[in-house]
Amino acid sequence: MNLNAVTTLDFNDSSIAKVATNLQILRQQLYDDIKARSLLDDSISTLQHLRSGCTSKNIEKQTSRLGLTDREVQVLDLLVQGERPQFIANSLAISINTVRRHLSSIFKKLNVNSQVACIEMFR
Repeated sequence: MNLNAVTTLDFNDSSIAKVATNLQILRQQLYDDIKARSLLDDSISTLQHLRSGCTSKNIEKQTSRLGLTDREVQVLDLLVQGERPQFIANSLAISINTVRRHLSSIFKKLNVNSQVACIEMFR
C-alpha cells in the first residue's frame, strides 16, 4: 500500500464555516427536542395527575352506595386509570391473585362481566 496515495481532505474557510453552521443548527435542534420532550413530559404528568384526581372522586362518589371496600375502591381506581392487574398488585403490595379476587368482587357488585365494562362505567 502506497501511503503517498492517501488523499488529504481539502478544508477551506467556506467548508469549515458551513460545518460550523450545520453544527450550530443541529445543536439548536437537539436543544429544542430536549426542551420539547421536557414540556411533553410535564404536560403528560399534569394530565395524569388531573385525570387521577377526577377519576378518584368520581369512583368514590359512585361506589359509596355500592358497598365496595376501601381496598376494592383502590383497585378499581387503578384499573380505571388504565393500569394492568400486575401493576396494581405491585402498587398495592398484594399478590396478583388478591387483585383478581378484588376484581371479581367488584365485577359482581357492579354487575359487569369484564374489565372493559367496568372501566366504561367510570369514563
